[in-house]
Amino acid sequence: MEDSRQDIRHQMIRQRVDSQLAQQGYTSCKALRLSYEVNENQVSYQGITKAEHENVAYILKWQLQPTAKSYNSSLDAEIANIKQLQQQWWEQSQKSFLDLIQYQFITVSTIEIQGELWQLTGLVMPYFHPGSLKCYLHGSSLSKPQKPQKLQLALTLAKCVQQLHQIGWVHGDIKPSNFLLASSQVHLNDWACAQPVLKDFGVNETQSKSRVQGTPAYLAPECWQGEPITVQSDLYAFGITLFELLVGQKPYQLQQKELDKQKLSSQWARLHCQQPIPLLPQQWSSLQRVIDKLLAKQTRNRFEKMETVIQQLQQVIKTSAEFRLY
Repeated sequence: MEDSRQDIRHQMIRQRVDSQLAQQGYTSCKALRLSYEVNENQVSYQGITKAEHENVAYILKWQLQPTAKSYNSSLDAEIANIKQLQQQWWEQSQKSFLDLIQYQFITVSTIEIQGELWQLTGLVMPYFHPGSLKCYLHGSSLSKPQKPQKLQLALTLAKCVQQLHQIGWVHGDIKPSNFLLASSQVHLNDWACAQPVLKDFGVNETQSKSRVQGTPAYLAPECWQGEPITVQSDLYAFGITLFELLVGQKPYQLQQKELDKQKLSSQWARLHCQQPIPLLPQQWSSLQRVIDKLLAKQTRNRFEKMETVIQQLQQVIKTSAEFRLY
């Protein structure tokens, strides 16, 4: 009975949101995801919708929150970060070194649902085909990337992250699903965990110690100990992503997945902090040193910056027989 009431409420929310989006010019709305979370005893809803505007496809990431909300959600943080990045990009547009997705924003509006008032906010971005790197690697497409394609893609991903670091930001949630592919371009997505880097006395730092954020399967050892995200934690997450790109699976795997959130976090922390770095298959042995330096447990043993990673990848490509035949 409870599930039935929830289904009815979710259907009503979709209808109300679609109606409001239609007033803003979005048509052919198709709900891709709807979830909810509870913060400070207040419920909020988050959704992802595919829609069209003037015959162009877009992805809309939206949220419904009580009009008298007392907290900021991850989407609030993402919108604020995007606006700050956009402002910084415009101020330095002559250099054009950050290929930021052309985000737009849903017009803030109020929706009434069963006598309650909710605020609709969100962001809009172009629809990319084939979608994310995760879809490209693990989707049902028959044309899987071969070794030369993977090497070139790895280099493109590294340059994408480097662009962000060059303007003084770290991403905080590097993973395959946050790289969007568009023809020959790659775009970073999901800026909820991103932070500007504070440079003090020559040391790159973000904010002070905080709760664990990001995705557990890609989170650096120091982040599990409460340290803030840094360029080095981005490099670690990139190392996990690179391993997954090359091998088709993550370097660290949970043995038991049906555990509560706290136990899952403990398992991931143990894997990242204690498990030895696995060996790559023989065909990727030329990249073992790169993986070892990216996934080093101690930040002092990791690459200092993405530029060095790019140089290493370029050297592997240069000496790869498969790439010369490609």
